[in-house]
Parts: sequence; C-alpha cells; structure tokens
Amino acid sequence: EGQFIPYVYQLLALILEFSPEGGRMSDTCTAAFPQLLKLNRWEFSRNIPSLTRLLIAYLRKGIIQTLNHQSKSLDDIVVVFHVLIQNENYKQYTFDLLRAIVLYVPPEVRCFKEVLNVVKFEAMSSHPTRLSNEILSHFFTLFVAKFGTKAFYDVFDCKSNDLAINFLLYKWIPSLLSTPPTRLEAKSHIFGLTRLLFGDRALGFDIQSEIICCAIKIILSPNFYRDALSSDGDDDYVEIRYDATYPVLHFAAMPSSDPSPDVSDATTKLAQMLRELSDERHHLFTFLMEKCHLETTSFSKLQSLLVEAGVWNP
Repeated sequence: EGQFIPYVYQLLALILEFSPEGGRMSDTCTAAFPQLLKLNRWEFSRNIPSLTRLLIAYLRKGIIQTLNHQSKSLDDIVVVFHVLIQNENYKQYTFDLLRAIVLYVPPEVRCFKEVLNVVKFEAMSSHPTRLSNEILSHFFTLFVAKFGTKAFYDVFDCKSNDLAINFLLYKWIPSLLSTPPTRLEAKSHIFGLTRLLFGDRALGFDIQSEIICCAIKIILSPNFYRDALSSDGDDDYVEIRYDATYPVLHFAAMPSSDPSPDVSDATTKLAQMLRELSDERHHLFTFLMEKCHLETTSFSKLQSLLVEAGVWNP
C-alpha cells in the first residue's frame, strides 16, 4: 500500500493550493505540519515530489505566520533542505523548495537564515558540490527581486563588491547563457539583472555590459515569451503516466506563481533602463551590436523591442 502514499500527499497539496487565499489555516492542517517534516517520510525517493509540493503549499498558505515564526518544526525545514541537496536526482525539488523559501518565508525566521548560509557557502565555493550554478542563480534572482540589491551584497558580507560580483560574472551569468531560462523564470532573471544595473552600488562599465548582454540574449532566445504566463508552446502538454520511482499526478500541474506580479513586462523595464544608461541612442546601439555580437536578425528584434517600449524612434 506504500505505493499509494505519494498520491495522498499530492492530493493534500491540491486541497491546500485551492483553499481560499488569505483564509485562516485550519487547526487540523496546522497540527499535521510537523508530521510532514518527519525525516522518515523523506527517506523514500517516491515520496519526494509530492512531499515537496505539500511543503511548498504550506509555506504559500502562510504556515510560518500561523506558527508565529517560533515553532521548532520550522527548523525541520532546514533538515529537509539538506536531504534534498544531497541527491542530484532531487535537483528540481531543491529548486522548487528554495524558490518557495525566498517567496514565502520571512528573512528574520531562523530557517531562512540557515538555508541562506548554505546557499552562500555554495555560491562562494570554487567547486559547489550540492547546489548547481543554475539553482544558485535562480535563488539570487528571486532574492534580488524581493529584497533588493543591498541585501544581495550583504549576503556576501563584503564592503567591496568583489565576492558578489565574482559570483555574478563567473556563475550567475554563465549559467544563464548556457541554458537561457523561459517564461516566469526568464522574467525573474531579466527583472533581477535590471535591478542590479541600478542598484545601491555603482558598477563598472564592463560589468554593466555583461549584465546587459546576458539580459538581451535571454530576450532573444527562441524560447522566450514576452507574456510569461502565455499558453503558447508546449509547456501545457500533459503526459499522464505512472512512474514507480517518482509517483506524480501529472494531470494536476502545480499552479504558476509570479514572484513579481507588479512588473507586467520585464523587457519593457529593461529597455527603459537601457535608455538611461546611454548618453545618446546611437552610441548605445553601436555598443550593443559590438559587445553582444548580435546577428542582424537578432539586432532587428532588439530594435523592435526598443521601439515598442518607446525608447527609440528610428
């Protein structure tokens, strides 16, 4: 009967996900939360997808606030996080949990601080062993979008920009260029990179150039969609199947959650910022063509974006 347990966890997650926003979590749900974090439940790989989804649903629905930030069970979130990062097969679920922690856990809560310390250690390591550069870059994209650039620099405990900039140039940006993100993830990265351009600390021209070129190449990627929640493409393709290793209800897709709902179009925001960085438009476009090594077709697409954003009139 154990093979059906993962489906039970996922059904519980669905119930939480579709509960009214802003409503009070029931006493039954609250009482069940510490049981969810029992380590023995996370020892079976078949449980990981649905348990992670259920934990995220709890965080999204405000379990931290319900428990007043003080419950010992919140510390068990860190234990679960360590379980996930130890196994390469759990990469996607580590990614999902980190995203939820940034979005739904207040930074003053101890479990947030402990997870952040692990992320910081991996980000500063020359050879990260538990978190890929892709996961690290996405974490800090959300972190910058939510808490601002000062908080990003403060994570690295540096009075100068060196450690943070090294992470940006040698891990964050290369991971994006290697595998350009799509949809909501792409929007988050463009918004995060744009905030870094105009953050609390002045960046040199070369660093600005790297950030701008990275953001532009994400926008010009063939898999990029201006509408992050667009139904175009095959993201909504559903394959209903049974996986004996990782049982998942494939017809019950996790709902999308935009981390920056107040920014309707991150590309327009970037285009407006590009204009501010240029003393004259011709110089800006010459720079972009030379520095970013754009082909004619790609450059035409960029010009169209800038015209649409109202920052260039050819």
